[in-house]
Amino acid sequence: GHCAQVLFTVLLWAKLWGVGGMIVSVPLTAVLRIVLKEVNHPYTKQAVSILEGRWMPQVPPGVLGSRRRSNSNPHFSALDSVLNAL
Repeated sequence: GHCAQVLFTVLLWAKLWGVGGMIVSVPLTAVLRIVLKEVNHPYTKQAVSILEGRWMPQVPPGVLGSRRRSNSNPHFSALDSVLNAL
């Protein structure tokens, strides 16, 4: 998993259960992901994608405009390059 994701789960479970939550945070989150993956519901699919580190939505090609247009505005060029990398 991603380092930020692991850190977030440790902090979340520590807030809920203290030191014991910190110890069981990663295994408990892994079990939660496996259980949610087996449930057939749109909300659980979104939760599983977040737990698997795929939290950014998939942007179809061409939605953000052409490269020429995105490069003309420096504020959107970094965001455009990140979304094109997905």
